[in-house]
This record gives sequence, C-alpha cells and structure tokens, in this order.
Amino acid sequence: MKIMVINDYAFVEGGAGKVAIESAIGLAETGNDVTFFSAVGPVCDSLKKSKIKNIICLGQQDILSNKNKISSALSGIKNKAAINNLKALFNDWRPDIVHVHGVSKALSWALINYCSREKIPVVYTLHDFGLLCPNMGLYDFKNHRQCEYYKSNTYIKCLFTNCDKRSYAQKLWRWVRFSYTKNVLKIRNKISGYVAVSVFVSDFFKNYLPKQSKLQIIYNPVVSSSENDVGQQFGFKFNNKNIPTFLFIGRLSTEKGIELLLDAIKEVNAKLVIIGEGELYKHCLAISKKLGENKVKVLKWQEEENKIRFIQNSIAIILPSLVMETAGIALLEAKKQGIAAIVADTGAFREFIKDNEDGIFFNTGSKDSLVCAMEKIIKDPQYAVLMGRNAKNNFKSYRSSIECHINDLMRFYINLIGAK
Repeated sequence: MKIMVINDYAFVEGGAGKVAIESAIGLAETGNDVTFFSAVGPVCDSLKKSKIKNIICLGQQDILSNKNKISSALSGIKNKAAINNLKALFNDWRPDIVHVHGVSKALSWALINYCSREKIPVVYTLHDFGLLCPNMGLYDFKNHRQCEYYKSNTYIKCLFTNCDKRSYAQKLWRWVRFSYTKNVLKIRNKISGYVAVSVFVSDFFKNYLPKQSKLQIIYNPVVSSSENDVGQQFGFKFNNKNIPTFLFIGRLSTEKGIELLLDAIKEVNAKLVIIGEGELYKHCLAISKKLGENKVKVLKWQEEENKIRFIQNSIAIILPSLVMETAGIALLEAKKQGIAAIVADTGAFREFIKDNEDGIFFNTGSKDSLVCAMEKIIKDPQYAVLMGRNAKNNFKSYRSSIECHINDLMRFYINLIGAK
C-alpha cells in the first residue's frame, strides 16, 4: 500500500510527532511504500535509519519561530509551499491514503483540503482538540478554567474571550484560522476517517464529527523494548538513605502544568527529572540552576534506551496537565515498565489510571493537592512498589504494542479505501 504520513515536524517535538514517526516506521517495516512529509527539521535519526523510501522535510520554521509575523500568519492558514510540494509529488507518486497527525504548527489545514480534492482518503488522528477550539486545548489560559464554547455556535463569545496563553492578538489570529478551516474549507467533511487515541476521545468527539465519517479507537504505540521488572528493585533503590526521584516527560509548555510541578517540587524532599523541550525549556533550566541539578535536572528529548533508563530509575512519573489530555504516551510507557503515576484528574488520564491502584489522582491545577499526592509516595515507597506492579499488569489490557497499532491502522486504511 502507498501511504503518506504527514506531520509538522520531522523529529519528536511532542506526543503527536512521536506517534507519527513510530507509526510511519512501523508501516514501512511491514512492507508498505511510505512517504513521510513534514515542514520543520532536522530529520531525526530514527527516520533516516528506517525503511521509509521517501522522507520530505521542507526546511521551514514553525509558526511561532518565524520572525516574519505576516508570512507566518499567512502560511499558518494556507502553506502554499507545502501544497505545491504535494502537487509535484503526486505527479510522480500518488498515495492510496494520507494519514495526518499534525498540521497546525507549520503545514496548515489546507493540505487536508488539497488531498481531499485529489480524491485521496484522509485519516486524521485526534491528538488534540484543534477541530473544536482555536487554541486547541478547550482551556481558558487567562482565567485558568475549562472552556465550553465548543458546545454550540458561540463564535462571538469565543472571539471576545482572551483565552490564549500568549496574547489576545494571537487569539484573534487563531480564531480567524479556526473559522476559515471550519466554515470555508469545511475540513471536518474532507476527512474520511478519524483515529481516536482513547475511549475518552472517541466519546468526546463522536457528537461533533460528520455522520458519514468513520471513527476508530487505535491506541498510541508503546515501542520501548525493555521488559525488566523494575518493581522488584524499588526496595533497594528507594530505601531510607535515598531521596526518591520523580519524572516528567512531555512538551515543556504551560498547558502541561510544568510550572505547577516546579512549584510543588520545592516543597517536598525529592528530586525531579524533566525530559522534554518547548517554549518553557529555558525557564526550566533557570529553575534547575537556581535549585541545583540534585533537585531539578532538565534534559532534552532522549533516545529510547536512555528514556527507559530514567523511567526505571524513578519512583513515579508525574503528569500535571492543566488541559484535558487525549491520551498519555509517557503514562503508558511508565505502566509498561512497572512505574506508578501521579496525574491530574481530568481527560483521558481517568481512563488509563485507577486511583490508588496503579496511580494517584490530584485536583487539576492544585499545588497543594499535587504535593499531598507526592508525599504519599515519599513517606511510603512500598506504596509505589505495589502501584507499579499493578500498573504493569494493567498495561497488558491495552493494544499498545507497535504490532497491534500497525495491524489496527492497516485494517482501518483498507476499510476507508474500500468505502472510497
């Protein structure tokens, strides 16, 4: 099968990029003719070393990095260079199906419109809420609360609500882009099939997608290879002489709650390791410098083997997101390794964690509640041992292996191509 995978970045910038890259590699490994199409480089080593026949990276900047704000704003609505590259490619190589993971940060939604005009089935993975919300998070960052304007045609209320985490000017541009995408391009009608990365996502979106669209639950792949039962090692690693280490993995941005976590770690006798990149990376480094690396250690994205080592050496992973997450790849990676989790009590986290069985919920956005959850584990490391073992057992119920992921994708592709 000829498959095109589209994503803004040719490297792991966040969860969507990780899934896009790993699924593209997996599809190529099973003998498919795969093209990976992206805007922002560099191309990561895993793509370079894969069996993917054609890797296209336009060498562009993403919207936020482009210093030419006018050019950035226009390309964010319609990236003409990307569309022209697609046209040239389709003259020589025409895919059977196009799978889109992320286009909002560089490539633009107009690519989906073009593929639809070419009568090529388009699959879109619902990694976020970009189809329902201009700031893509259903969250009012200025007033620190969930937003419900997606529920009805409240365009004017949305327009005059300053909810963006950067500025109202940014919100206005995002509102224009969202309105153009929804009402002019009618992009939801141009997508043949949607992939929901959790039951939560499927239930959330099913009333907001066109009736003719197909919606399929396919869990994100967890490709870590290590199978060590680290739960049995906790008694040695976290005895009374050792300070426990908590771990955060994810994009370093406001919605991920990293600032909340940095405030909380100051109040407990524990270490924090941060793995990720994003607009708050320098802020995290500054806090690390102030508190010392023995308290807060900040690392960029790690190769799989190194990342797994950090997971195995932590007493628990903490995901303090302010927004409703659609899934949680790092959460599943930790479960596979037998590591407990402390998570905000919202979104898909409630699907993947059983409170006080394989993790602990805390009140979303509450530092005091987060500190309380951390203290439970610090005071009783064996509690983390038990939850970690439960997490490893519970992980088996998810179809999260790369093999299951690729098989589910192929069945969905074939179904959509047959319908088309």
